[in-house]
Amino acid sequence: MKKMTCLASLVAVLGMGCGGDDGGGISEGPSVATGTADVQAMNSSAGQADMLNKALASGSGETVAGSALQLSSAGMTAVKGGGQALTQALTAVNAEAGTTGTKSCTATGCVFDKYGAGGFTMTGSVTATDVAGGGKKVVWSLEGTLDGSATSAGTSGVTDIDFTYNWKGDITVSATSIQGAAGGTWKGSGSAQGQSFSFDYGSLIKFESVVLTNSCVTGGTITAKWWAVVKAGSQSQTQGAQGTHTFTGCKM
Repeated sequence: MKKMTCLASLVAVLGMGCGGDDGGGISEGPSVATGTADVQAMNSSAGQADMLNKALASGSGETVAGSALQLSSAGMTAVKGGGQALTQALTAVNAEAGTTGTKSCTATGCVFDKYGAGGFTMTGSVTATDVAGGGKKVVWSLEGTLDGSATSAGTSGVTDIDFTYNWKGDITVSATSIQGAAGGTWKGSGSAQGQSFSFDYGSLIKFESVVLTNSCVTGGTITAKWWAVVKAGSQSQTQGAQGTHTFTGCKM
């Protein structure tokens, strides 16, 4: 009973709602039940993908990277019951200077080398290239770590949390279309209420022949998914949901 109580507490502390391995690509995660697609959030995620194109036009590599990271966690809100966004990662991307590592940005993206602050660091790149028809192909692969020991102590009995993040994406976007996928996984371990634990949760969003009209989705299909697997001792709890919506007109 204590172990199951610990699992329930972890789900709340880690920001997971009710409801894998990267393998060199974007993780699909475990099998989960069909949930309720949040059409407004899906439309917002398409808007975030559209921001990639606008950021490239403005010459802001930091904005391109920030939009990419938001897409890596978009599945968590696009299906009801998911968790929170990557606040610390986005803060690091947009910071003028970190306390460790380096960040090098151009008009078409950024390269990070153990860049960050406050126990958070990330390494990898976000890059954009031209494609036929005037669109851009934006690809990213970023790995981050977070030593949570300094901030987690005293929070609902949770201590010494260490995270490993992986964010990946391959999105082709123009002013009128989006195609591709983005996702992220968050893995780690720690202790709570005297019980050691591990967790594996993630997000996935796919854009299939999505049509944009004045930055609003008017056609195509968006599929989203989130999952959370928490283990404490011999006990394991898996939660998650996936949903799909095919658009036939702008729904704000």
